Amino acid sequence: MPMTSGLLRDPWSTLERALFTRTVEGIFSLMVALRMRPSIRYTAQFDLTQKVAQDLTERMSKHGDLFDKQGRGEAQHTVLILDRREDPVTPLLNQWTYQAMLHELIGIENHRIDMRKAP
Repeated sequence: MPMTSGLLRDPWSTLERALFTRTVEGIFSLMVALRMRPSIRYTAQFDLTQKVAQDLTERMSKHGDLFDKQGRGEAQHTVLILDRREDPVTPLLNQWTYQAMLHELIGIENHRIDMRKAP
């Protein structure tokens, strides 16, 4: 039986499970506080975003009386669940300090800037 005991084990650690539950509870608490029953959208290529969306949908259907009475098809709000690994903005950002900006745009060698190479 030692071979099958590993197959039945939860793939998440206790900390990961607690963080996931905390995330879902936080989003759900915000939806209840704002009294909105949103449509939930997620990136399909990540299993974790799908799991968050499923848990939120289950909680919304279980605790439907906590929300304002809206028709099912009349969702005015949308919750968009993204994975941080899918971040199209970060490569477009520049550095925010002058030293980092100078190093990126002109170049710093031996703590000196050669302005002859400046555009």
